[in-house]
Amino acid sequence: MKLFVFGSSLTSSYWNGAATYYRGIYKNLHALEYQITFAEPDIYGRQQKRDAGEIDYATVRVYRTPKDLDRMLTEACEAGLIIKHSGVGADDERLEADVLQCRAAHTRIAFWDVDAPATLARVEENPCDPFRQLIPQYDFIFTYGGGLPVAEHYLQLGAKNCIPIYNALDPVDTACPTASNESSNSSSLLQRARLSAHFFWAGKGGETGHYQPTCGGLATWAVLRTTASTAQRGWC
Repeated sequence: MKLFVFGSSLTSSYWNGAATYYRGIYKNLHALEYQITFAEPDIYGRQQKRDAGEIDYATVRVYRTPKDLDRMLTEACEAGLIIKHSGVGADDERLEADVLQCRAAHTRIAFWDVDAPATLARVEENPCDPFRQLIPQYDFIFTYGGGLPVAEHYLQLGAKNCIPIYNALDPVDTACPTASNESSNSSSLLQRARLSAHFFWAGKGGETGHYQPTCGGLATWAVLRTTASTAQRGWC
C-alpha cells in the first residue's frame, strides 16, 4: 500500500523536533512493506542542514512552496492513504483543506497532529479557525500522544476517531550490546529484564493472559497497520 505524507522534514532535525518521531514511524512502516513518499518543503535552510544520513525507507520529495504544491497533491492522490502532519511550516492551512479533495474510493485521508495541545487551544480560541470545520472530514485523526483528554477533545470537535500514537524505544536498531563480562553479566541481565518489562510487556492482555507491548514499536505499528488496511479495503 502506498502512503503519501506531508510533514515538516524527514531529512533534517533543524528547528524540527518531530524529525526523530517521523523517522521511527516511517522506518517501521516501511518494514511492514508500505511504500512511503514523504513530501517536505524547502524552508528554514533545512536542506543545508540534513542530518538523517541515508534514507532508504522512504522516497523524499523536497518541494518549493507554494509553487510545487499542485504537483505534490496530484501525486498524493494516487496513494491509498494521505497523511497531513501538523506543523509542516508553510501553507499548512491550504494543505489541510486541499488534501481532502483527494478523497476517493481508493484514497483515505488522515490528519496527524504532532502538537495536539497547541492545535486544540488554537481552534478553541478562534471558532472561525478554518481547520475546526475540517476535522470531521478526515477519515482518521492521529496524535503524537496526549492520551484520553486529547482524544476526547477531538471527538467533541466532530472527529470520526482519534488515535494517540506515542514515541517508542526501538530495541532492534538502537540497542548496542557490549562484550560479555562475568562480573557484570548478572546485573546486566537484570537491568535488561526490567527495561523489557517496563517498556515492552507492561501489561497482561485479556483472557489469554498473553503479554501485550504497550510502549514499544509493536503497538504503534499494529495500530497503523490496521488503519492502513482498513483504508485500503475502503472501510470508513
